[in-house]
Amino acid sequence: MKIYCKGRAIIEHAINGESHEIFPDELGWEPTGGSERNMGPEELYEALVDHDELGELRWSLSEYPIGVENYKNTDVGKHRLVGPVALSCRPRCSFKPPSVRKRQGFSSPMLSGDGADCRTL
Repeated sequence: MKIYCKGRAIIEHAINGESHEIFPDELGWEPTGGSERNMGPEELYEALVDHDELGELRWSLSEYPIGVENYKNTDVGKHRLVGPVALSCRPRCSFKPPSVRKRQGFSSPMLSGDGADCRTL
């Protein structure tokens, strides 16, 4: 699975109140384990950042069932995660949202879409 992240994490230092930004390209995601569950395997992933001022920062993501983000967590230790935009991470999926198009000669539009297939990535 490839994990897709966007946005930025803004973390406020617990002692001096200084804000620091963490961007998606600073996160190196690694598989950390998993288990077999009712709907198939659950895969666990983690990204660690060793920041000079903030220390160790940890992002966790669970994929269960395969292709679906089940759980995510951000651990910034004693510091505070603030906005305006937090990192949003999810499995990279080939989902294409449906579109509505006007059909010539018909009074109602037609919904079309390719659906999703996350198994091929």
